[in-house]
Amino acid sequence: MLSRNPLFFQPATTLQNGNPSSQTVSRDPQTTTPAGGGGALTSFVHESRKCNQLATSVPGNAFGGVVTKTLKPAAGYQRGLWIVLTATGGVNGTNTVAIKADAPWVAIQTIQVKDAFGTPVYQCDGFGMFLIHVYSGQVGGAGLQDPTKDPNYVATSVGTTGTGNFTYCLFVPFELDPDTGYCSLPSMNTAASMTLAITLGTSAQFYSVAPGTLPLIQVDVYQEFWAVPISDPALAPPDDGSSHQWTQSQGQVGIASGANNRVQLPDVGSYITSLIILMRDSTNARTDQPFNTDLELWVDGVPVKIESPNLAFARMYRLFGYTRPTGVLVYSFRHSTGLFVSEDNLEQLLATTPGTLVELFSGAWGTITNSPATAFTYTGKLFPIGAVAEHGF
Repeated sequence: MLSRNPLFFQPATTLQNGNPSSQTVSRDPQTTTPAGGGGALTSFVHESRKCNQLATSVPGNAFGGVVTKTLKPAAGYQRGLWIVLTATGGVNGTNTVAIKADAPWVAIQTIQVKDAFGTPVYQCDGFGMFLIHVYSGQVGGAGLQDPTKDPNYVATSVGTTGTGNFTYCLFVPFELDPDTGYCSLPSMNTAASMTLAITLGTSAQFYSVAPGTLPLIQVDVYQEFWAVPISDPALAPPDDGSSHQWTQSQGQVGIASGANNRVQLPDVGSYITSLIILMRDSTNARTDQPFNTDLELWVDGVPVKIESPNLAFARMYRLFGYTRPTGVLVYSFRHSTGLFVSEDNLEQLLATTPGTLVELFSGAWGTITNSPATAFTYTGKLFPIGAVAEHGF
């Protein structure tokens, strides 16, 4: 009869077998193959690697110019693009250089990225690109996503000796879940490549007082991607073919000073991950004036959020750790398991159909000096191939 002593079943203590009492751990002789042979750890992210490369570099662009490029394929799945703008060569002259309130982000007037099949997966203006970088939850949180804190950020040179030069970079995110690669886009076919189109802002949109000689802008694009697993090229991100997209639109009606009306918000028909709302008055200036006593978000005639603006703004700060820009209101559906947007299992996404009615409302909108105001929206939308992420992996 075998002994019931559990020590009977333990392997002999060697350098290859762990022994907790002597604080050693299991190990294998060093080989070129990782120990364990994969097993339960075999997955796309386990077998792949996070990589990056320069996709394109376009120097010498004037304000108001257009950059249109076909992005070279990456050996794997695109996670996102870093767009770096470097303005150099400005000369002060005799001007006291000053910039507009939305600078430097309005150095990009519009940006559009299409996937390998020609579907737009990202389209917005330059300030919206900045807001997505900060409030998407796809670039980081707790204030670390602040692009002005990046080591390569150079504030615009202004004042009596200002040249108007600047440097900044913003991220165009595709991947929704960095733990799994969910929604990263396949980009391996030279016959079907992603395309990028950028229209640069004009000097009048950027400067309130321009330098005597305007700088030229270099546009560099870097790709972040998952490499195809060498051990098993058939491995792919979960629900391969799903995509997460960002689009810009605006409310269906204007907001008159002191009015009492609901503003229908577009871009429904998918799972909404984030809804970024930006208020601009009739002069196109960002404004907080419409935000009055209560803010309400309605879905199909039912109010799902009723709160004072201060509570909404406080929640934004707790979620993102970033000081709110004037005119900005964010509803995020990516904090299902905690207070930060990174603590998310996608279970609280706002499911909509093409017939869903999403409205923004205030019992009475505030007094707007330059009326009417317009609610611009930047909407994050998930289009899953199969089940939503939390059900699929």
